[in-house]
Amino acid sequence: IWIADTYRNRIVQFLGKDTSPSNVLGQNNLTAFYTLSIPDTRPDLFYDPYDIVFTQDCSFAFVADYTRVLLFRAPFDMGEGAEGVLGSNNLTSYSGENDSPTDSSFGRIQRLQLVDYNNGTGMLYILDSGNNRIVSGIVSWSNNSKLNT
Repeated sequence: IWIADTYRNRIVQFLGKDTSPSNVLGQNNLTAFYTLSIPDTRPDLFYDPYDIVFTQDCSFAFVADYTRVLLFRAPFDMGEGAEGVLGSNNLTSYSGENDSPTDSSFGRIQRLQLVDYNNGTGMLYILDSGNNRIVSGIVSWSNNSKLNT
């Protein structure tokens, strides 16, 4: 099971009956507690992760991180950087929470839902609470990790 540990800026994985995390995304190790300050952004660190969803075959994961959605490819290893992004021009920036909403920017993402069509595409629903809206669109991912809407 994967759980968003928002206040420690990480997503943790628990295996079986383990009571301690066995893996982490958004930090370099299980005990790290690195806090990003905007605009100090990187593809391997989170600012405010709220949710994670997986493709049907678990080969890709989408993480809701503040005002962006990050795409990760399996295997999901500690310190791994994202390979794709929605809601930002690149992997090292955020759109501003107080910016006017556009089709490609978000105010604060709190939930994700993915309907995987099992062919490298799916419908991604994004709860953008910062702009009081739900945004949806067809997304595609592939072996070259490009995330397109």
